[in-house]
Amino acid sequence: MPPASGSGLPTFTFPIGLVADEGVGTANVTTDANGSIYAVYASGPKAPSSTEGIYFNRSDNDGASFAFPESSVISAPGAKSPAYPQIAVDSNSNVNVVWEQADQPITAGSTNTFHLFFTRSQDRGDTFPTIRPVPMTSSVLCIPATPAGTVTPTTPDTTTCGTVQMGVDASSNGDMAWVNDSGSATNIDFAVANVAAQPANDFTISVNSATPTAYSGQAVTFNVSAQAIGSFNSPITMGCNDFPEIATAQGGTVRRSDFSCSASGALKAANSVIVTLAIPPQLPAGSYNFAINGTSGGTTHRVMATFTTAGPAGSVQPNSATLAVGASANFNVNITSGVFTGTVNFQCNGQPAWIQCAFNPSSINAAAQTSSVMKVTVLSAPTASMLSDQPAVRGLPTQRHEGLWGALLAALCLMAVAMIAVGRREKLNAALLRGFAVMALTIVLAAGLVSCGGAASPGAGSNNAGGTGGTSGGAGGNVTATFMVQAQAGNGITNLGTVSITTQ
Repeated sequence: MPPASGSGLPTFTFPIGLVADEGVGTANVTTDANGSIYAVYASGPKAPSSTEGIYFNRSDNDGASFAFPESSVISAPGAKSPAYPQIAVDSNSNVNVVWEQADQPITAGSTNTFHLFFTRSQDRGDTFPTIRPVPMTSSVLCIPATPAGTVTPTTPDTTTCGTVQMGVDASSNGDMAWVNDSGSATNIDFAVANVAAQPANDFTISVNSATPTAYSGQAVTFNVSAQAIGSFNSPITMGCNDFPEIATAQGGTVRRSDFSCSASGALKAANSVIVTLAIPPQLPAGSYNFAINGTSGGTTHRVMATFTTAGPAGSVQPNSATLAVGASANFNVNITSGVFTGTVNFQCNGQPAWIQCAFNPSSINAAAQTSSVMKVTVLSAPTASMLSDQPAVRGLPTQRHEGLWGALLAALCLMAVAMIAVGRREKLNAALLRGFAVMALTIVLAAGLVSCGGAASPGAGSNNAGGTGGTSGGAGGNVTATFMVQAQAGNGITNLGTVSITTQ
């Protein structure tokens, strides 16, 4: 408990930040009989899609510090707008978490339905091995209309219903209640998570390979197999998350969104697939854990996997520049001694058409040389067709006020009739009437532009191995392109680092 002040009122500790680059939305906290603190939160409305999720952390010393260096991800990869997490701990310190998750991207025109998802940890939150949807018909979000002149709310964090609540009963089951906007009325729905019952048809997944080792910027592989429970025979979609967020020796940060993985195909029971993990180029040497997820029918099973990196395979310095059209900048490209053998060829990958890369030399003998100079030139001003902006998923589009047109036109007609009547009675000259008509037309056109304009899509480049292409943003109409610098040798293609070029 916090120490009491002299007046008998509690004092408070200094806030401890739990959030990395994912941002934060709704949060919830609970304690157990031993005084440990369990915190859970959703990623914030401005989080990139690659870091959307439900995050968890635990403190065993009354909040002085937390067990994990960065909060662990306990939702499945690709979760759509997860929000409103609730947490409850039973007498055996089993951790139960439930949250709301959209069934489809939330837009003004979609059905905007959601399900609850439930997960349980039997090791005080160290792992959450299974995520299950609450098996009921879908619920519906309450999305209020956007008042004129205000920003459309981001959902589901700012909707007026869907806030699930949960408690744990004497049998350690999670008892849940939430709001469901069924259209004709708003209902309270209730469900119990029977943690002792095993579904009749289910599956398990396992990693069957030893801990792989590679250099940062290269890829490692894992052999993942599945086994059926009962008559399960559906395809299993693979994914990865719960990556580390690590500070680099150069003062930068390797973020969760810098990692990416892919599978050789859908997994079936009694078979296996290869999951390939691309290691970010600047990840420091060490061993790291992450989660491999298999999802089928809404149920996700997760296993923790480990890989080891010997450190970066190379580097690119600096990693950004601001250039005018026609200008160039030089970057030092280096490979780590001993990583490559034979001839090493350098290349850029993912740069837009308005950027040109040239290397001097373009290839080296790894036994005799370890560096090259990359010259980046902005060939032309980027145009809209050259950009790779992606539409935001989480925010509702600005609602169009079609009624505004009708109201303005009706008002214009009434004013016109009134002016004609006044003109007949007071014999206003034609020039005055023409001036009024021009003014009214100007008002109508301006209102039309406002009602149809909408909001600009923010830049949403992804952090993949091929770069992001052009993304708009910044003051003065600046455009930033991020792309990858790679080394190609006998042992494949290795990512050495990313470069960001900003221009107008």
